[in-house]
Formats: sequence, C-alpha cells, structure tokens
Amino acid sequence: MSEPEPSLIQQRMVLDRKRMSAIFGIVASGVGAIFAFVVRELSEPTWLFGIAMVLFTTAAIVAVLGLRDVRRKIREFEGQHGTDAGVRD
Repeated sequence: MSEPEPSLIQQRMVLDRKRMSAIFGIVASGVGAIFAFVVRELSEPTWLFGIAMVLFTTAAIVAVLGLRDVRRKIREFEGQHGTDAGVRD
C-alpha cells in the first residue's frame, strides 16, 4: 500500500524550509568568512586560515546551488498548483 501524497500546505512548508536552510547557509558562510578574515588580521596568518576559507567557500557554493534548486522546485510547484497553493492565512 502506497502512502498518500502530502497536502499542498505540507509541500509548501517543505519547500520553504529548504529555502530558509539555503539562505541560512549562505549567511552563515559569509559570517564565518568575515570572522576568519578578522582573526587573520589580528594574528599571524596560518595554514588554518586557508582551510577555513576553502570550507566557507565550499559551504557557500553548496548553499547557493541548493537555493537555486529549491527556487526551481517552487516555480514548478506554483506552475502546477497556482501561486497561492499551500499558503496559509
């Protein structure tokens, strides 16, 4: 027996949660990169700074790609069900 498809509200909530997670990832990566630059300026540059920048840059790229993907899915969802589908008052 297959499970029923989630309601439009539940589908919209999942998409919104993914969108907010991607935005948080972009912001957190930016804050981390700024923090790494501040620490580098206040102390002697080390190889840890390079590793931190690679990690923050990678995280930002993954978050931007995730945001692009979820925006595409939101457009598809709204194209199928209408722009107000799943929006609660």
